[in-house]
Amino acid sequence: MGFRVIVFLLTGTAVSLLCFFRPALFERVALRVEDTKFAVREFLGQVPEVSENVVVVAIDEKSVNELGRWPWSRRVMAELVDKLREARVVALDIVFSEPEAEEADRRLARSIHRNGNV
Repeated sequence: MGFRVIVFLLTGTAVSLLCFFRPALFERVALRVEDTKFAVREFLGQVPEVSENVVVVAIDEKSVNELGRWPWSRRVMAELVDKLREARVVALDIVFSEPEAEEADRRLARSIHRNGNV
C-alpha cells in the first residue's frame, strides 16, 4: 500500500473513532458552522423577511410556575389547543411520555380533532 492510502485510512479511522467516542466535539463544530452561515448571510444583507403571520407560543418558566409541573397534563394541553382554534396551523412539539388517565387522552384527542388545525 502506498503512503497516501495508509494516511487516508488512518485519518478516516481516527475521525470515525472521534465521532463515536466524542460526538459533542463534532456537534460544537457543526453549531459554529451554522452560526457562521447565519452571520455571513446577515453581513451580506440576505436576511429573509419575517412574516407577521407567524406566532410562536412558547412555554416559559412563568407559565410552568402558574400551571404547575412539566409536562402539563393532556387536559391543560387540550385547553391550549382550544384557545388556538383560530390559528391556521398549530404544531405541538412535545412527547407525552408520562401515563395519564384515559379520559385526559380522549379530551386532548377531541380538541385536536375538533379544531382540525393541529
